[in-house]
Amino acid sequence: MIDSAFETTIDESTIVVIPTRNITSLAENDVKADWDEVLQSMNEAGVRHVIFDFEKISYFGSSMLEAMLYLWKQIRPQDGKLAVCNVSKTAKEILRLSKFDTIWPVCGTREDAQHEVDK
Repeated sequence: MIDSAFETTIDESTIVVIPTRNITSLAENDVKADWDEVLQSMNEAGVRHVIFDFEKISYFGSSMLEAMLYLWKQIRPQDGKLAVCNVSKTAKEILRLSKFDTIWPVCGTREDAQHEVDK
């Protein structure tokens, strides 16, 4: 059995998305189903903010950036915020090179990320 590609928790107006493995494509059948669950949870809870917590993986590529960008575009019209936390040195470099670190706070801990979205 394949574990879910994402774990989520919802706290009031914030969903925390925790990738559990490297995602090579959101179009893979098992990943797509897991991603659809994230979207459904987000929509049902009416969340306004997103935190991506990378505590379980040290690397991510363009598919994860695509997922992050997709959620950010969903919440931005409602003045929602996205923050990233627990990223490795390599992941910080990816965010820096792609310039996403200029629009999303990159935080050391989930608590710091929560503080950023609550501002």
